Amino acid sequence: MGTRGLNVRIQWLEIKAMQEKSEVVMNELVDYTSNSFDFIARQNAIGALKRLNYCNEQLVKNLALGVQKANWKLAKSCGLLLRHFYNSDFKELVEKTIQALELKEDQSNRINKYLVVK
Repeated sequence: MGTRGLNVRIQWLEIKAMQEKSEVVMNELVDYTSNSFDFIARQNAIGALKRLNYCNEQLVKNLALGVQKANWKLAKSCGLLLRHFYNSDFKELVEKTIQALELKEDQSNRINKYLVVK
């Protein structure tokens, strides 16, 4: 629905989530951050979830995978949102989820680059 990047659908979900934090709505927004969707949809969902200050294990996994992408705009957006949640009440969730992922050293380094504030 909508134009490029599912912007109308994501905006509608964001508004609905502000009215009532339904798990179904939040999970759909999180799903839009996955590799199954195009760059613009992922960027739109990342922005919505940051504004809603919502984080769960699947979102952390999607962001960790997004940091690995060659598209530097997507990688940076994913990394900055990981940092945002890492520096908030979600720090333990971010740490636990990233530790559970089977990452190569270079993949871990890419993620840690965003988690360590210089």
